[in-house]
Amino acid sequence: MTILQETDTNEICNSNCITKVDCKNMWSLVQYSSYMALTSYKSLEVIKKVVHGGEVKREFLYKGSDDQKRVKLISSQYAKMYLEKNKIGNVKYKGRFYWMALGAIAAKQVYCGILALDDFVSKIGGGVILDGANKVLDKIDISDRRFIATGGITKSDFDYMRYCMLKGNLWLYLDIYPYHEYYCRFSNTFNDCLSKRDGNTYDTKVANDMHKIPYNEAYNKLEKFKYSDNILNNLKEAFQYVKIFETEKIIQKKQDAQFNNLMTIAVHEQHIVLEKSFYSPNGQPDQRLKDIFDKQSKLESNHPYYTQFGALIADVQNRQAVFTNSCTLPIGLNGLSDKDKFFEDMLKNERLYIVKERMKFITRIAEDFHYVMKKYPGYMENCLARLAEGDITEKLPII
Repeated sequence: MTILQETDTNEICNSNCITKVDCKNMWSLVQYSSYMALTSYKSLEVIKKVVHGGEVKREFLYKGSDDQKRVKLISSQYAKMYLEKNKIGNVKYKGRFYWMALGAIAAKQVYCGILALDDFVSKIGGGVILDGANKVLDKIDISDRRFIATGGITKSDFDYMRYCMLKGNLWLYLDIYPYHEYYCRFSNTFNDCLSKRDGNTYDTKVANDMHKIPYNEAYNKLEKFKYSDNILNNLKEAFQYVKIFETEKIIQKKQDAQFNNLMTIAVHEQHIVLEKSFYSPNGQPDQRLKDIFDKQSKLESNHPYYTQFGALIADVQNRQAVFTNSCTLPIGLNGLSDKDKFFEDMLKNERLYIVKERMKFITRIAEDFHYVMKKYPGYMENCLARLAEGDITEKLPII
């Protein structure tokens, strides 16, 4: 058992003892719960200690070999929250946390993007994209391959992109998941305590743990979750739509509340969390990311091999969303007349590092997602249930 805070016990039989718990204690609890969900018993020796009654310590899934496991757990946590499959859920309200459903799929896309990136880097082997072009695009003559090389995207660039994607994925979760868990546990005090979330006032153990989490520079960029009134008002509005969903009887109004919840939290996700921790951590677009994105866009031409090559890098950058538990669109959907609603691509003239252009992409994603959730509820719930179990179909593009 982990002790967050201690208080005196009551020594008088058959009597009550009142202990005051305030907002900061409750925020500490849900923050602790959120990162403990991303921990693991790291070795067989630890398991043996449990069996023999020894002390055991769960360890956070740190950078390195645990990256993919951690991203998959984040997708699972989101899916469970949407499906009300966690211990604090209420199945009669299933569907109220609509952003969480798309969040599970978005985290899956990060998993697939990292998978594609690692696979791609292992194939190109060299330091510059030209080396990869020589290996995987051998049908292009040598002079044309140099066109690809002019982009100058290096393995180091891919490593940097990987780092940023993982950072954004983790700190978005650490930001947004505790709001939802707090609402589940203590909805009657949610609005009163919303402005009291502040990493500087977390209970000591939690405050210390937060500084041990990977990519920790994002924590300060996000102001340790102590946000301005404008940001908090947006979050309050998002959970008002949750309350409308819980109480509304008319299906259309419930669905409208879901979509509004999704878009309101998407504003927080993109304009606040990812903007500050990923795309523009210093108030301006990250210059290195901007250069990588711009180089990739130059590869997207009408030449079939350039397009194939550029599209692969685009997949790595999360410029596509597939609304299933698969990395690519399942063959089984090919017979649907509206199969195009199951995925959305960023347009070539849209730049991820410009938040207004990114939001156009996010809005199209939300609209398509809402469409398939309404038209194919059984299929989509099955996909989310599989994500909740950590089941991601890892089919990668063939190059």
